[in-house]
Amino acid sequence: MRRDGRSLRDIRLNPDTACPCGSGRPLRMCCLLPNGELRRRFASLGPPASVTGHCHPRCYLGSTSDCSADISAEHYVSQSVLELIADRALLVGGFPWLPSDQRREISIRSLTANILCARHNSALSPLDNIAGEFAREFKSIRELSQRRSLSRKNKLILISGEAFELWMLKIACGLFYSKNASNNGTRLIDNHTIDEKLLTAALFQGKWGDGCGLYMQATQGAIRPITNTIEMVPYSDVAQKRFVGIRLILMGCLDFNLMFDPVGVNTGSLLGDGWRRRPSELVFRVESRAYTLRLTWAPGTPPLSISLHTRRRV
Repeated sequence: MRRDGRSLRDIRLNPDTACPCGSGRPLRMCCLLPNGELRRRFASLGPPASVTGHCHPRCYLGSTSDCSADISAEHYVSQSVLELIADRALLVGGFPWLPSDQRREISIRSLTANILCARHNSALSPLDNIAGEFAREFKSIRELSQRRSLSRKNKLILISGEAFELWMLKIACGLFYSKNASNNGTRLIDNHTIDEKLLTAALFQGKWGDGCGLYMQATQGAIRPITNTIEMVPYSDVAQKRFVGIRLILMGCLDFNLMFDPVGVNTGSLLGDGWRRRPSELVFRVESRAYTLRLTWAPGTPPLSISLHTRRRV
């Protein structure tokens, strides 16, 4: 995997063809901006209708005073993503009940927690849909790249990078509030805090602190094989006892960091060489074909193309 170092690939699209976001609408009526750039938007994450004025004590978004009366058991890692990784069970790592160098097979159903009211759980569900779509398209691309083909036709898929970034934030919250985020075997929720104002500003206003957001590991080398694994590693600022970010490794080969607290970014020790902020596209190249997952961001985000090289099985 490597950073391409160039601007986005020049893919010419007919405005009258179907939009690569999968909506079925013509591109010109969907994700094509007047300036010719692509941006896939997503709906507001705020709960519908008027504010309820209720704060559910077990909902981690209770500070908004916009909860419903009932709590909801939810997968803090989206069920749609988990089912794509493995049918019933998967290997996990990074939990407080596991040694740091070990993984264990667990049931998908066990990654649930009662940490959101039903109202907020429903409001955040579009993030699970986007993440499931990302995982599904990635897995499809990997399968296509392993088939023999004489075709040189390229493929483009459009995903909202902003929504995927917020999905990572939802996972970080799930890990922390479900008491599964730990440091050296000690649960972070017991002695660390999380800045809830930062969470709500990102989720409901799209506002992030300086340097915060999604990062991807883009070091030189070939992409690793897909495995039925998921690893989640929390980041904390030990001196200030604050939970500041999370590392997520999907299917053994996609390596992401999310920093949601500027304190974590400012330490400088959590993001080493090879991490790139808000990639604009992931290009999977095999022989003469290129499959592109385009991640769209707000206008003004610097373009960054990451090329992932893979070999077809003989």
